[in-house]
Amino acid sequence: MRSRGVYVMLTFCGLVSAALAAWLLVSLVGAQVGAEESTAVVTVELANGQGKVLGNFDVTAFTDQRFMQFRGIPFAESPAGDLRFRPPVPRSSWSPHTASALHFAQRCPVITHMDGQTSDAKTEDCLNVSVYTKNLTAGQPVMFYIYGGGYYNGSAEDHPPHYLLEKDVVLVVPQYRVGALGWLSTFTEDMPGNAPIADILLALQWVQTHISLFGGDPQQVTIFGQSAGSGVASALLLSPRTEEHLFKRAIVQSGSIFARWAINSDPRAQATRICEKLLCSGCEQEDRLWVCLRNASVASILRATQAESFSPVVGDLLGILPQHPSELVKTYQRQIPLLTGFTEHDGSFILASG
Repeated sequence: MRSRGVYVMLTFCGLVSAALAAWLLVSLVGAQVGAEESTAVVTVELANGQGKVLGNFDVTAFTDQRFMQFRGIPFAESPAGDLRFRPPVPRSSWSPHTASALHFAQRCPVITHMDGQTSDAKTEDCLNVSVYTKNLTAGQPVMFYIYGGGYYNGSAEDHPPHYLLEKDVVLVVPQYRVGALGWLSTFTEDMPGNAPIADILLALQWVQTHISLFGGDPQQVTIFGQSAGSGVASALLLSPRTEEHLFKRAIVQSGSIFARWAINSDPRAQATRICEKLLCSGCEQEDRLWVCLRNASVASILRATQAESFSPVVGDLLGILPQHPSELVKTYQRQIPLLTGFTEHDGSFILASG
């Protein structure tokens, strides 16, 4: 990604890429490292009366450094019902109660993880962040990881923290909508497009509000992603919706918003095609199409879209990508330190699923 406002930092590229590659490889195959979780717990009270969260402890992979983990803190309301396909709404306060973050929360719906027992409202209630820290008062740099998964898969649980927490950082892994329930768009108020990127923007705002309570410095946030996560990260770099204070640096690995697979060329046709697969009538009419997709069960949408691919759209009503990235980069003005490259074993997780 080259423009007069973006420069690439290659110093220590090999070292950083190798470390991140090792973390990505182990996390993507679902390996668990470190000691068993401690029975000890820790409570953090969030800002602005949001409520308290309860976490616990684990240790790092190599040196057994103890760290605190708060998994599945909700940052947005469930994007179900009338909120399906729409931008996220900040989570309402749960004070005076304490929210448990002892275990990973609901992952965003994918067909390989449907249990058939959970209601759609709970299944779609997946917008949460996992935070890992060694010191609640240290003011350490924040690493904000955007997972990949082809825009149709991925979760915080797939990316444990045991390697990165060897360093003195606070790690945040947000969950964002994937697949049809995230990326479908008709460029209307009901389905404006790029809702998953809006999820990430809201999670970054959550970091600005709360991360200091976990020992993170909101002025030292680095976003980083791999594959489709890099597509989202590089979209954030270019988007006029991205406020400058949300992050200061970026790492883009094994993907880019400029990739051929990173933009949906005909989202309206895709939405119509899926509507017809759901055996709804009037799919050529946008209001009836939305009613069909709004009322369809999560399971039926996932079944109807198994052969589909998903990606961001250009011209969304949220203003996230008002123009094609190749046009946005021409007028880009920010100066963001950017580290880019490829993970050494990108795609190796496929071997674990064969």
